[in-house]
Amino acid sequence: MSRDWINSSIQQLRMLFYLILQIPLKLEDADVLQIAVMLLKQKASSSAKSSFARGFSQCLHEMLRHVSLHALLPPGDREEIKRFYVLQRTSLRHSSFPHRSSKRTSSRNRVALWRPWKKN
Repeated sequence: MSRDWINSSIQQLRMLFYLILQIPLKLEDADVLQIAVMLLKQKASSSAKSSFARGFSQCLHEMLRHVSLHALLPPGDREEIKRFYVLQRTSLRHSSFPHRSSKRTSSRNRVALWRPWKKN
């Protein structure tokens, strides 16, 4: 009974791979299982990336809300905060995971980071 159940499950996976991914039906059982593991790992990875993006967005939203409610900011600074928030939300929508640049920028090309608590 157990062996039949395993063989039936592998056959079902084989059919799904054929229908969805156009992978040939003539695969060894080990290949079918290996593809299934690879697809599950890939799905778990993409799920973690989207979870990170949602958490980052929520944290950013809460921080900006707190700053805008509790800090006495001039109207220009409030507009900067709003613009920054909109840019970050747009960026997160287009990329589910923030990318880090591998190149370091030279110190003269860097733009000063805006900090609402420091007056320039």
